[in-house]
Amino acid sequence: MTDHYPYRLAARRGDLTLIWRPGEGDGPDQLAVDELGGLLTFHDLDTLQAYCDGHGWKLVRDGGTTLDLDAVRRWVEHPDHASPSRNCCWTHGTSSKTSPTA
Repeated sequence: MTDHYPYRLAARRGDLTLIWRPGEGDGPDQLAVDELGGLLTFHDLDTLQAYCDGHGWKLVRDGGTTLDLDAVRRWVEHPDHASPSRNCCWTHGTSSKTSPTA
């Protein structure tokens, strides 16, 4: 069974957490979607955990990744002021897993 990781999007209006699944083998990483193809979003980890439990998915809370959308917004608004690096907008947990690619 593939591990599932919380993937937090941080923004001024509040945070949402998605479910990220690393690809198996050469397969691509994925974000979990509902039956209509919409992203599954959660306002808190307890609700996300309950969803994963209900679907038989193993949620690994350690090592989650956060994408800071405010940092992305600042760079988009002022691209000449800073050169974005791969890690400019990411914060990582302690897991050995790599972050999803943007």
